[in-house]
Amino acid sequence: MPKKCILCGKEAEYCIKGSSESYCKGCAVEQFHDVDYLQKIEESIIPKKIISLVGDATEEEIVDSDEEVKFEEE
Repeated sequence: MPKKCILCGKEAEYCIKGSSESYCKGCAVEQFHDVDYLQKIEESIIPKKIISLVGDATEEEIVDSDEEVKFEEE
């Protein structure tokens, strides 16, 4: 589900790092004048996807992948 701009309700493109405040491009430029200080929404989602993929793996899958790595190293 896409995040919404806290000012106008449009789909957000930027957020303040470590905060739930998100802004569309227009509101971000209006409020901050330089969006380089803000984090793109897509960038902040990537680590959460990786964590959820690892969290979805079963213990057996994790052990199997470790064994395959050890086998390749020998």
